[in-house]
Amino acid sequence: MNTPQVRFQQLLRGLFQFDCADLDFGIYRIMNIKRAIIERFISEDLPRLVNDELCTALPSLTYVAF
Repeated sequence: MNTPQVRFQQLLRGLFQFDCADLDFGIYRIMNIKRAIIERFISEDLPRLVNDELCTALPSLTYVAF
């Protein structure tokens, strides 16, 4: 069962088209160069940022997995 967090991360990976290796022109070339940075943001930074914001908005919760 996929959590909303996993579904959102999969959506972002689909939007950035990480699975299309044959795209190597224009914006896709830049995206391929920045792939590691984008992947780190999707898998590490974004969940932490969302959790921090939700905990700020809802101080009674100690842990929120979006």
